[in-house]
Amino acid sequence: MPMVSVCGLKAATKFLSSWEGDKDASRDQAFLRLIAREYFRVIGTANKKHDPDHLIFGDRLSFYTYDADVLEEMLPWVDAIAFQPHFWGPFPKKELDEIHELAGKPILLCDFAIRFKDGDKDVRNWKLADDSVAAGKAYTEYVKAALDTDYILGVFWCNPIDSEKGFGNSGVKQGFFGDGLTERPGLHEAARKLNLCRTKVTPSVRARVKPATRLRVRSGHSIRRKSCNFFVKRPHSWARGIRKKSYVIWGGRNNPQLRGRNQPAN
Repeated sequence: MPMVSVCGLKAATKFLSSWEGDKDASRDQAFLRLIAREYFRVIGTANKKHDPDHLIFGDRLSFYTYDADVLEEMLPWVDAIAFQPHFWGPFPKKELDEIHELAGKPILLCDFAIRFKDGDKDVRNWKLADDSVAAGKAYTEYVKAALDTDYILGVFWCNPIDSEKGFGNSGVKQGFFGDGLTERPGLHEAARKLNLCRTKVTPSVRARVKPATRLRVRSGHSIRRKSCNFFVKRPHSWARGIRKKSYVIWGGRNNPQLRGRNQPAN
């Protein structure tokens, strides 16, 4: 039997023999928390030892798989939280406020997009915008609402080009670009205007960015900074080791933690 299985069996046996509560969902939840604690301890220790100069976001969470106990066990090992929201607007402020209140750390929105009707393509989503113009408007409103918080770090648009749905599902996973990397009417124009708006509300502070810098998105997985639409605010509460970490810094109008912090990192 593999060593990992032996260790897991021993941990499960010890837990069951010492459990004094009812044999119901509460026992399963407590064991889930034990698994999460050990998992994040092992991964977190390795990250700190072998990759100390990068931001750690831990496992990516979503509204469908989010568990408060698992999140609490992850918190000591991460700099911020990576969260995948629904693929439609409006900005889910109430839900994200609750998660931020529990976590007490900034949130990065991973793999987000506004899906829309696209000819005869089978774009599967619970709620599709009427077209790319409507998607551009919804995306602008969504990101501006994110900017108005003091805890959203950035937004990743999911999928640059059309691809297979994945997981054995039929349909198209819609991309930001059209066929042949063509522009989406209305969507790309809206994104350009949004970038200009972002620039106006961004402090002039910029940390020195190394070309090869990678940002840790989840345990065991990383992406290059230049391959994504990533922006980061610098709340002082999580700026541990800031002079060693390399990334672009910016913040929303209402970020109280950035006021008066206009000097670049040395």
